[in-house]
Amino acid sequence: MKKKWLLAISLIFMALLLSACSAQTVGLYFAVESEGDFYLSAETRSIKPSPNIYQASLEQLVDGPKSSHLYATLPAGTRVIQVQVKDQLAIVDFSSDILTDTSIPHSSTTEKLALYSIVNTLTQFEEISRVKITIEGKSSGTIDGSNIEDFWGHIGLYEEFSTNEGIILSNEQ
Repeated sequence: MKKKWLLAISLIFMALLLSACSAQTVGLYFAVESEGDFYLSAETRSIKPSPNIYQASLEQLVDGPKSSHLYATLPAGTRVIQVQVKDQLAIVDFSSDILTDTSIPHSSTTEKLALYSIVNTLTQFEEISRVKITIEGKSSGTIDGSNIEDFWGHIGLYEEFSTNEGIILSNEQ
């Protein structure tokens, strides 16, 4: 009887462990061109189990799209230093590469796509409704001659961002 009880507990524990270790499906938002304009479109990915699914998702976003019709929104050398979530606010800290690497041209269009690819990727999680971005732990000042709060020069990082559904390519467009 004791062996059956231990076996049952072991099987339950293994089932719980396997369910906790299964990959999570998320949508990562990348740029897409449609009728001469740019939007965001979600590419579905399975993210391996991680202590921080939000950071793992953003790291996949930095890695770029797998689909050939989508475009990266963030420089490939960018590191996601940390993502913390409290009271539905995700505070995301990136390396300075996000500011200084110009492999993605800095324009008002690419800046909007970059910011909302981050925000829309994170706000798909039920526990996140707003996103604040910092660079190397700072929300203001300069890094390598770039003003942190100006990001790429058009949209300031001094605010919190919420989902922008208007930038997502819908089936009607």
